Amino acid sequence: MNSRETGFALSHVHCKWFVTLCWLAMLPAIGMFWGSIAVGESSNGAEERDLFATQVRALLATRCLECHSGKEPEGGLDLGDRDKLATGGESGVAVVAGKSGESLLWQRVNDDEMPPKHPLSKNEKQLLRQWIDRGAAWTGDATIDRFQFTSDDRAGYDWWSLQPLRKVTPPPVAKKDWPRNDLDRFVLARLEAAEMSPSPAALPRDLIRRLYVDLIGLPPTPEQVVAFIDDPSDAAYESLVNRLLDAPEYGQRWGRHWLDVVRFGESDGFERNSPRKNSWHYRDWVIDAFNADMPYDKFVRRQLAGDLLVGGREGAAAAGFLVAGVHNTVVGSSKRMKLLARQDELEELVATLMFRDFNYSLPALLPIAWIP
Repeated sequence: MNSRETGFALSHVHCKWFVTLCWLAMLPAIGMFWGSIAVGESSNGAEERDLFATQVRALLATRCLECHSGKEPEGGLDLGDRDKLATGGESGVAVVAGKSGESLLWQRVNDDEMPPKHPLSKNEKQLLRQWIDRGAAWTGDATIDRFQFTSDDRAGYDWWSLQPLRKVTPPPVAKKDWPRNDLDRFVLARLEAAEMSPSPAALPRDLIRRLYVDLIGLPPTPEQVVAFIDDPSDAAYESLVNRLLDAPEYGQRWGRHWLDVVRFGESDGFERNSPRKNSWHYRDWVIDAFNADMPYDKFVRRQLAGDLLVGGREGAAAAGFLVAGVHNTVVGSSKRMKLLARQDELEELVATLMFRDFNYSLPALLPIAWIP
């Protein structure tokens, strides 16, 4: 190989290395280019990463994913999945990174079309637009679990009653002479935060009536009112509370709320609405459980499998929860209609068991968990 050929070969090698280095140098720019036309997998900076992780993820979960997630999202648009969001929905690409004005998602939100019933607030809109204009960076998990966040419509994993017990220091309050105990401090702190003042102390006549109605659902007798007015001391009040908690009417009063939540009825429902002559066994079991102060986990498990865990009359009565709902007796002789009716009953049972809406004050049969 002569010098000219050698020089050409070396130049060719140098050229290949030069081109390779140029491509490597251009990779960041290419990445930024693609990030400008689609939802990015990572952010261009810590500020954008924090924006999505700390605010936008929660906004989408609480305000959008009730409709725009799952197997059949509205309009074919799934906002809870990074890749599906980049694909868009039936109307086209929903988010054009860096260009909120060209993003269908922003247009619908800005026009108060979405969410339809409760449009986003001014601050929420500003947050969404800011996220899109900064590149719509999506960091962390590729999907959003909407139950990570509590919304106005349902509780999430962060709901207060689902958190482990921990030691909490009572908050400071301005009106230091009002609280009688630490619980009062929490109440007063919330009132002061809302610029409100506590109501005046109730008169003994009002106090005893409220206590009776709250705990057993019945007013006190005139004699009981007079006795408390003559001795409205803290000791007398505490004794009265304990006596009412031990009264059988307490379980009747508060067991009724549980029976309402678990769709208990003493008749079948539907057109015939035939009476159920034996449903009272479950009703009375619930009342007795409240009066016995049965632990919640035990209370729940026995309703799910009392016939297996306890057996006998008590176990069968507890498991009455499983058949406490409506029962269609007018389906006719069609096999198909009977199967559909049975399917509806099972679906209704599962819905009651899992509480699709966590708005109930008893986020109940969640820990049912799981029967050992």
